[in-house]
Amino acid sequence: MNLNNLIKEACEIAKEKGWHDKPVSFPDYIANIHAELSEAWEEWRNNRGLNEIYYECDKPEEKRYCIDLECQYCNFAKPCGIPFELADVVIWICDMFGELKIMGSFILKRLEAVTDDCCRCFGKN
Repeated sequence: MNLNNLIKEACEIAKEKGWHDKPVSFPDYIANIHAELSEAWEEWRNNRGLNEIYYECDKPEEKRYCIDLECQYCNFAKPCGIPFELADVVIWICDMFGELKIMGSFILKRLEAVTDDCCRCFGKN
């Protein structure tokens, strides 16, 4: 799947799920992206591994965190962990690009423009 298809699909699914029943503003997108990054950071602070996946039970009378992989087959299981939070960041960004008509090709052009000088911004010498 290429980037523009990912943007299109994220936007279509968001509409199907009702995310766009009311207009989503740029500040709303930024707040939601920030929230997902904060959730990933909180997982890290709780000593969760970068690739660790666990399941939270959404069944009200049994609210608990489950590391039993069998729980994933439960109708109330919600997958959690850093990979899911970061995936949510990507989904929100792709939806924002699609809904606000920001060109996805800009990301690829930006990647191509990164030079060794720019790498210092990311801590590389």
